[in-house]
Order: sequence, then structure tokens, then C-alpha cells
Amino acid sequence: MKQVSNAIKSFVQSSPLPQSINQRGILSKYLFVLLLAGFAIVGSSFQKENLMNSSQKQGNRNGCVEFKGKFTIDLTTGVATGVGSHIGRFTSVGQSTIDFAKGTITGTSTTMAANEDKIFTNDMGTITNNGDGTAVAEVHCTIMGGTGRFKEASGSYVNYAILNFETNTADATFDGTICY
Repeated sequence: MKQVSNAIKSFVQSSPLPQSINQRGILSKYLFVLLLAGFAIVGSSFQKENLMNSSQKQGNRNGCVEFKGKFTIDLTTGVATGVGSHIGRFTSVGQSTIDFAKGTITGTSTTMAANEDKIFTNDMGTITNNGDGTAVAEVHCTIMGGTGRFKEASGSYVNYAILNFETNTADATFDGTICY
């Protein structure tokens, strides 16, 4: 900036304009105003860039990432425990209606991470009773928000489960995408 100031001062001093004391004072005032305006413009562009970087960071916060894991369900309580990407160890409780005659599952679930951040889903899928004390379920879950870092979460994933009615447990995996 000092080089710019010196260049402007050199240009003004070498200009063919009359060099009276009064005119130098006026030019110095204009030079000061021009430099001040330049600083204001440069300063505002830094603020704009910082704001853009801030919004870009918020945009990255809402990026979509792979969401997958595995869990076990206690069929007597409806409580699932497992581990997944972007959530770590979790506990999940669902309210589901199973209609074996139609082969459907519908419901909602709340999944809670170890730090108590939650993910809320609406669930809909199919279930097939194998007739040998087991069933196979495929449940599509739509993420409807949550709490903590999942406050405005969205996305979807699919649960694949094998239910064992003799042990009242189910082994399951999930795979999909979460945006948060």
C-alpha cells in the first residue's frame, strides 16, 4: 500500500498542474480520501470473503455422507443397539406395526447417539415370514430431523433384518445417506 501511496504522490508532484500550496493541500485531502476509500473497499471485500467462507462451511455442514452400520434388536422390547458411521454407538426405539398378512411394516423410530443427539425417522417396508420361526424385513427409513448435530438432518437409509422368533432377536444392517 505504501508503494501505491508513493506512486500516487510521485504522479501528483510530477503533474503539470500548478504547484501552489493551496492546491497541494487540496490534492493531499483528495489523496487521503482516495486512500480511505481504497481501504474501505479492500476491507469490505475481506468481510465478504469471510462471510462466503462462513456460508460455505455451513453448506458443508449440510453435506450428505454415507450412513451405514449394524445393530441387534430385542424383539420383546423393540430396543435396538448398534454402531454406525457418523453416529457411533447408538440405541434406537421404534413404534412399528407389522402386518404379516400384507407383508408390511410401518412406523417411526428415534435413534440416539451416545452423546444423546437424536435422529427421527418415518419407516415403511416389507416383511416375509419364512414359516420356520424366522422372518426377513427390508425397511426404508426417511430421516425427518433430529436434535443436536442432527437437528436439521435429512436423508434415507434401508434396514435389512433377519428376525428370529425363537430367540426374540434380530440381526440387522443399514445403508444409506444422511445430510446434516
